[in-house]
Amino acid sequence: MSFWFQSSFAATPFDVFSAPYSFRVAELPPFYKSLVVAWRELDGAFSASKSSFVFGATDPHFCVPVASMTTKSCYLYLLSERVTDPHCVVKFAPSFGSLYWPTTWRSLSFFDLDRKVIDLNWKVAHGVLYTAERLFSCGLPVPLSCFCGAPVESLTHLFFACPLAQSVLSWLQSLMFSFNPICPVLLVRHSLFGFDSAEVRVTPRIFVYILNVSKFFIW
Repeated sequence: MSFWFQSSFAATPFDVFSAPYSFRVAELPPFYKSLVVAWRELDGAFSASKSSFVFGATDPHFCVPVASMTTKSCYLYLLSERVTDPHCVVKFAPSFGSLYWPTTWRSLSFFDLDRKVIDLNWKVAHGVLYTAERLFSCGLPVPLSCFCGAPVESLTHLFFACPLAQSVLSWLQSLMFSFNPICPVLLVRHSLFGFDSAEVRVTPRIFVYILNVSKFFIW
């Protein structure tokens, strides 16, 4: 490796893996080319703050040192980056525009101990949770109204507009602002899909987790 990197780029392996996109890998033999391409796919780089090579370097909530790297962690990271848009993206597009599904999915695994919380939030984001509105649309004879008296128990009502949801979200918002004034203002899209990639950068993981748990207890 040292020989080929030096002869092709006049660089050391440290140089190449610190900034893999700065070099033309087409000049390398297939094996060494595949190593650099794989490192690029994992978003690998050198992190000065961690004094280590990391993968997932541009994601502040990922950024894993290579000492903790496993085949499983790499595979899960690649899956999170290669997510196919689910059908609900088209369903919700008229109301919410282009969604940030990879970030939504990854945020569910920030704290992966609460399986029921993850499952519920997955259903909310996909629009398949059995609210009264959804059951009624399937032809079942259920009352449409919410327990609060609203005429329709829909996803957007139950997890955002309902007085119960508003009391919970107001409490969470106050915690977020007390920690960091630049935290995002909670909107209906946050209640359904969580935070987008830019918002996740300024929102501590604990608040992402609390939002998901809050939805579980509202349900």
